[in-house]
Amino acid sequence: MRRAPRAGRFGNEFGVIANAEGLSTVGDQLAKVAVALPVYHRTGSAALSGLSFGLTFLPPLITGPTLINLSRHGFRSSGHAGWCGFRRPSRSDRCSTGPSTGEQGARLYCTR
Repeated sequence: MRRAPRAGRFGNEFGVIANAEGLSTVGDQLAKVAVALPVYHRTGSAALSGLSFGLTFLPPLITGPTLINLSRHGFRSSGHAGWCGFRRPSRSDRCSTGPSTGEQGARLYCTR
């Protein structure tokens, strides 16, 4: 009779997630090389190929800080209901707690 394979210390899910992360990283690097390689073949210039490889790092460098600021401050247009985020509501805000989800710390929904 064969025994079922035992799950490791962190269970099977950890191994699956670690493998997925590794494959994602390898895929990202292959995509960056796939951008730089045709540039080198067309121009024969290692500098332009390196520049095109370096430019592939710009989208995360730009979108990361932008999305962080959006998550911290939210959309603050007047008259629209929205999540107050991490800012303290002002006295002119009309705030109420959102739907009860049972989570710690209810979110605060405000309108100006």
